[in-house]
Amino acid sequence: MSGIIFVVTLIALLFGVGIWAWKRAADLQAEAHQREAAALQLLLIKPTTTEQASAASNTAFPPGNSSFPDRDRSRTSTAVVAPKATQTTQDNPITITIGDITIIERMIETEPEPVPEAPVTLTAPTKMPTPASALANLPLRDLVLSFYEARGYRQEWAAPDIRPVELVLRNRHDHDRSYAFVHWQHPSRLDGAGLSRLARELNALGFKRAIVAVERGFDDAAIEAAKKFNLRLYDNAVIQGKILELAPELQAKLAGMSKARAQKRRA
Repeated sequence: MSGIIFVVTLIALLFGVGIWAWKRAADLQAEAHQREAAALQLLLIKPTTTEQASAASNTAFPPGNSSFPDRDRSRTSTAVVAPKATQTTQDNPITITIGDITIIERMIETEPEPVPEAPVTLTAPTKMPTPASALANLPLRDLVLSFYEARGYRQEWAAPDIRPVELVLRNRHDHDRSYAFVHWQHPSRLDGAGLSRLARELNALGFKRAIVAVERGFDDAAIEAAKKFNLRLYDNAVIQGKILELAPELQAKLAGMSKARAQKRRA
C-alpha cells in the first residue's frame, strides 16, 4: 500500500514540476519580447532638435537633486540608455547613439549634380564585304577543288602523259566514285563541239566522269553535251551559286580554304 502512495506522490510531484517549468518558460519568453519591444522603441526615437534630445534625456535619468544614491543612479543609467542627438543643420547629419550603436541620418537630401552627357559622334557604318564579293576575288580552280574537298573527295596528281587531266578526285568513302579534273583555260568560251572532243579524249584515257572548270564560260550546247557524256561544268557563276546555297559558316570555311590554296599555289 505504501508503494502505491509513493508512486502516486512521485507522479504528482513530477506533474507539478512540469507545470512550473512550462509557466516559467512562458514568463521568460514574455519578458524577452518586452525587452525586444523596448529596444525597438528606442531605435525608432528620432529627435531633431536640442530640446527634444534634452527631453528624452530627462525622462530617462532622474534630476540632479534626486535623493537616489549614486549607486542607484549608476544602476539606472546602465538599465536604460537614452539616445543622444546633435542639432540638425543643412550640412551636418543627425547622429543618434544608442549604447554601442550609432545611427547617422541626413535630414536634407541634396539632388545630385547633373552629369554632362558625352557628345555623340555619328560615324558612317563600315561596309562589310558580302559573301558573293568575297568569293568573286578567288580563283575558279581553287573554289571548285575546295568545294569537292569539303564534300569528302581527296586529290591525287595525274601523270603528265594523261593531260588535259590535272588531278583525280576520289571519294573517301566510295573509291569507285572518282572524277577527272580538267582546268579549261582556253581564251574562248567552251562550246558543244569542243566539249564533245574533250569527252572523247577522257573516254580514251579511261575516265567516264569528269569535272571541268572553264575560265571563259560555256554555251548552252556545251551544257547539253555535258549531260550526254556525264561531265560536270563549272564557271565562276556556277560554283559561286553552289557555295552560296550552303550555310554561312560553310561559306566562310570554303572561302578560307580557297584563299589558302591559292596563296600556297602562288608561293
